[in-house]
Amino acid sequence: MSDRTGNAAPLAIGFTLVMIVTFMGPLTGASVNPARTLAPAIAGDFYPHIWVYHIATPLGGLVAGLPYKLMQGKTDMHFRKALK
Repeated sequence: MSDRTGNAAPLAIGFTLVMIVTFMGPLTGASVNPARTLAPAIAGDFYPHIWVYHIATPLGGLVAGLPYKLMQGKTDMHFRKALK
């Protein structure tokens, strides 16, 4: 874990989840946890928009992870130069 965020990371994550649950849940009916949607769909044999959870979750991880990895590589180069 990176030390750049300090002690604010848990607070930022908590507030983000509060906003998602408070505003987006009632507005769209979506759940934050894909398992919370998949389990009732499987139990009830009802799969109208389940493809979104199978596609969007990994795709969102890639969309967030690839730019982070690219930025992390550039940052690491600066740290390596500073350490020499």
